[in-house]
Amino acid sequence: MKIKGEKIMLRPISIDFAMEMYEFTRDPGALKYTDFILPEKLDCRRQTPRRAQDDICNTTLSVFIDDFDEPIGNLGYIIDKENSKCFDLGILLGVPQYRGKGYGSDAMRTLIKYLFDEKEAEKLTLHVFIDNEIAIKTYKKCGFKIVDQGQEKSVRDGRMIDVYYMEILKDNFYGKA
Repeated sequence: MKIKGEKIMLRPISIDFAMEMYEFTRDPGALKYTDFILPEKLDCRRQTPRRAQDDICNTTLSVFIDDFDEPIGNLGYIIDKENSKCFDLGILLGVPQYRGKGYGSDAMRTLIKYLFDEKEAEKLTLHVFIDNEIAIKTYKKCGFKIVDQGQEKSVRDGRMIDVYYMEILKDNFYGKA
């Protein structure tokens, strides 16, 4: 599976890229605005191929610049357990020289279209640190709207931090609402 955007290509994560992606997600610039915790080391190759694929590949896509062989980031989605038409999204561009050049926006728009068109999603959600102005601007440009604010809902540098909850509805994305 390959999903083509204007500037990027989304492809499922392969085990070959799992270690490389783990390394670039350790970049402090990439992690400044993320709230997931990485293990001290990741060794997918020691897991059985099926287990590694279940854990890493099911809902995560690598972001490539067109057909280059090196990923510049990843994005993922999780299906809401209570509503299979609702997906929660996340994105990380791990290669610093590609940040701020529209690749993240293109990757997000491409994923949004894929989830609405191919996965029949009706609503997409995400949360973002309240001080991550660049991401908030990007998400708004893609059509997301702030719907709520959570106080002290995430941790960064050992302290609690506020987040915005954002969402986009399929009808709003396609101008039907």
